[in-house]
Amino acid sequence: MAITKVVIPDFQIFTPTTFQPRKNKLLLSKLKVLKEQYFAHVNEDFEVTTFCHFPLLLLPNQSLWNNANNYLLYKLESIDLPHSSTLNSIANSIKYFGNYCLDLGINYLICTRKSNSPLRRYRRHLSDRVLTNELSPSTAKSHMCNLVNFYRHLVYVEHVTFECPPWQDREAKIMIANTGRGGYIKTVKTSDVSQAIKGRIPTARKREHSTYEGRIIDDGDLRPLNVHEQEILIQALKHLNNTEMTLVFLIGLCTGARLQTILTLRRENFHHVPDESITEVAVYAGRYNKNGNGYVDSKNDKSITIYFPIELYQKIQLYLNSERAIKRCKKSTHKTENIDLQYLFLSQQGNPFYLSKSDTNAKFYRQLPTGQAVTTFVCDRLKPKLSELGFAGSFKFHDNRATFGMNIVNYGLEKIESTDHVRGSIDSLFRFVKVRMCHNDLKTTQQYLDFNSNMKVVKEAKIGWEKHLKSLLVIADA
Repeated sequence: MAITKVVIPDFQIFTPTTFQPRKNKLLLSKLKVLKEQYFAHVNEDFEVTTFCHFPLLLLPNQSLWNNANNYLLYKLESIDLPHSSTLNSIANSIKYFGNYCLDLGINYLICTRKSNSPLRRYRRHLSDRVLTNELSPSTAKSHMCNLVNFYRHLVYVEHVTFECPPWQDREAKIMIANTGRGGYIKTVKTSDVSQAIKGRIPTARKREHSTYEGRIIDDGDLRPLNVHEQEILIQALKHLNNTEMTLVFLIGLCTGARLQTILTLRRENFHHVPDESITEVAVYAGRYNKNGNGYVDSKNDKSITIYFPIELYQKIQLYLNSERAIKRCKKSTHKTENIDLQYLFLSQQGNPFYLSKSDTNAKFYRQLPTGQAVTTFVCDRLKPKLSELGFAGSFKFHDNRATFGMNIVNYGLEKIESTDHVRGSIDSLFRFVKVRMCHNDLKTTQQYLDFNSNMKVVKEAKIGWEKHLKSLLVIADA
């Protein structure tokens, strides 16, 4: 028996009352207990009256885990509401911790000395899992951050007392990148149990080593595809003949957009009739973008601009007017305010591949679509075809983003070599890549400019070392 999580698709928040409602904000409920009828009174402590896909944690006896669920409810009192995926991630962290405590007979509400702190013991457990490659360091740190916040709620909101503090707060100074000004130092609160997870490699060190290994750290460990690999990828997509997936990959390669953004594009984004003179069309995404709506998702809800080459933009317009796209749109049971707000890409059954954060239809889905169809396509169909066509390296969809960035750099450098103002041109290229990739951290952009030179150093060093090694072996055999 273990702690389990259940997800309520349409979670309603109210205060039960036996008084007859007098205002419209009092909603009649169907609750009846012992012949007494109850009504639902809107709870003013919460920012919303309903929340889609709210997680509840149940103890092994199927009763509610009050401490954990109270904390999850408390998160809904925030003005800046968490997304359901964020809340479910927090619930998972608490569930895993709860089951760990159950397995070892640990009372999570008791801490008599530093060594038997439930949080510190669980941190050691996660560190061991990181060292055995069962868990990534970033995931372990995320779990601990969620649990420290859970314990902060227990102490400061529910007033649970401990003989010894389960964790110790600390202050840390971090550098915040600031374009053109070198950044600034910010003091943040952290804890001893979430700092320095064993096996965790700092991002700066990852960046330092990655480009010498043919990789780029850009919201993941990415491998830019060379020209030949890009050609094989397009050939594979052509052989598989899946129009939607082909367009999804082309958008990734030609714009550098993330999968979440691509799959939440709407039909209205491609109604523009461009002038004959332009070479690209701007599409806006993010919670508060230039268009004034938040229908197209972006990482951290950041307002971004995606630049579509005119040829790709027109190709998508042709697709929207095709019989295939129209048929899928008509088949869709996914409700939108108007047809122009329908998702650009729909499955054969008319379902979206990814549900936008702003989508009010989330309550109708037991499991929210988050691009699983693309992952399945890559694993089950694309990778075998790539291998068949001679693609030898590893591949994941997000590699398209790194490939887009390197394509800009490679063709930009070709132009720079023919100019007299090399330094100024490289600086302009650097800023251009940063804007097109929507980077916050300048060090992330720098990886793209360093990639080719670093790989050249590795190649030359390898050739030189192999030559020297052969000469040593000749002397040994003489």
